[in-house]
Amino acid sequence: MKQAAPHFWFFQGSLFALLFCSHVQHMILIPLTVEIANSTGFPVEKGGLLIAIGPAASTISAFLLAPFSDRWGRRCMILLLSFGLALSSCGLALATTPTTLLASRFFSGFFAGPILSNCIAYASDMFPDRQRDRTIANFGLSFAIVPLLGVPLGAWLGELFSWRYIFFGITVVVLVLLLVILRLPHVRTGAENERVARQYGQMLDLLRRSEVRVVLWMQFFMQVGFFGFAPNVGVWLSTNYGMTPSGIGFCYMQGGVASIAGNFCARFLLNRGWRLSCIAGGSLVLGTALVISTHEWVPTPFVGASFAGIMLGLAVRFPALQAVLSELTSIEVRGRLMAWSMILVTFSLGFGGLWSSWVLSLEAGRLEGMDTIGLIACGTLLLVQSMVLLVSRRLRIPEDGKGVPVEASSDHNLGKPTSPHEKASLEIREW
Repeated sequence: MKQAAPHFWFFQGSLFALLFCSHVQHMILIPLTVEIANSTGFPVEKGGLLIAIGPAASTISAFLLAPFSDRWGRRCMILLLSFGLALSSCGLALATTPTTLLASRFFSGFFAGPILSNCIAYASDMFPDRQRDRTIANFGLSFAIVPLLGVPLGAWLGELFSWRYIFFGITVVVLVLLLVILRLPHVRTGAENERVARQYGQMLDLLRRSEVRVVLWMQFFMQVGFFGFAPNVGVWLSTNYGMTPSGIGFCYMQGGVASIAGNFCARFLLNRGWRLSCIAGGSLVLGTALVISTHEWVPTPFVGASFAGIMLGLAVRFPALQAVLSELTSIEVRGRLMAWSMILVTFSLGFGGLWSSWVLSLEAGRLEGMDTIGLIACGTLLLVQSMVLLVSRRLRIPEDGKGVPVEASSDHNLGKPTSPHEKASLEIREW
């Protein structure tokens, strides 16, 4: 295994902190939904909409900004998105009406959503395979520790002081991180001089490749069911279990511990090349935990245990999916492929919030319909198992880690999958 470059940990640390802030800014809304709604006059029963509008905005920004990730470089895009995240977080802190709240939430999703895909593309550009997989796994850890540290601490501060201070704090931290990210190296992608129209055309051409389509379909089924559950967790636990924001935060803390364990498990399996096994196994764990949780088969003191199962399944799958995606294309179009992945994530979350709202109803102070959501989510996750087999055959990825995805079709002019030798052309030496 190659020795980590001197800038390896500095690179990871700065982007890890940025990803942590972007995840906290989104997930802190879950335990504080009721409190924020009461403060701004937003309807409590529409709390899922407040969560889902951010990912819907991310879908728009991921498509509009996708070519510029390859054109301007990952660092420039991350700086732009981070500055927008800081401004929108400040807007959330100052929101006093449903209109200003939704507008600020829209722009926070617009800028925060593409940060993850650009960070993963940046890591794939800079590092060889082993270091790349380790970096992607660590980026997944930024999401894993949000339930352990960010959500409980934010919920406690929201109860102790005000939920507005949380978003002010995120604004300050992100502005400080901007100064740190300025020290990261610029990596040339080879697509700097191409016309924007042609770059959009290449982005659309990616969908003509069968291996790209099958992986994106697998990702869709991995997410669409769970995202019907996620936006409604705060209201569900508040109404059906009578939990306060601190109680909800404690549930997420237990889930965070399991998420960290799942992340290390994924790292262990990825080092042995078992990417698709991570996806299949994690989906089974997630589907089982969702059914148990939404049917309320566990008493209130053990709700956190069901959350642990949910977060464990999520954490095992994430690094494996990103590792598969990062190998599908060359550096010139990698940013646009990651944009398609982000579009799919945000579309699934927005669509999940939409279809789940048709199922749910508030009756006698209880949120009814979560059991139906759990069954639908489990059904979509069972479909993932067949999609994993299809991906394995189409991309020829054996579970020994020695296989490589099929090459891009030459008539699409999109290049071959990245090899370790491609990294030698990157201008990291200047840093």
